[in-house]
Amino acid sequence: VNGLIDRLASIRCLDQPLRDIGAVQDDHETRLRELCQRAVEEDGADVIVLAGAPLAGLARSIRRDIPVPLVDGVSSAVRHAETLISLSPGRASLGSYAPPPVKPNQGLSHAMQALLGRGHR
Repeated sequence: VNGLIDRLASIRCLDQPLRDIGAVQDDHETRLRELCQRAVEEDGADVIVLAGAPLAGLARSIRRDIPVPLVDGVSSAVRHAETLISLSPGRASLGSYAPPPVKPNQGLSHAMQALLGRGHR
């Protein structure tokens, strides 16, 4: 994992079922705030990444209560994607990021075969 695993202090998550994925922040903000505080105090976290779409925006509303930086995972992922696009890195033709070879197929329409055979190389 690019040497970052040694820097991971902990992973903490809610341990109760969710009533509604769209209401996670409303239903569990206090508990999430407590989990962040425990990660700092008990695990030595010096940055907290609030990961998962239901937590988007939570960092902004609780950051004043947590003594370390909070990173909004969704905003971070979007910015990362925007940065990669702006760098125009091109496409890999070798290595683990290269597209896999085109696989043979049977029983598909000509249009579908043409679509699947189109490599973006």
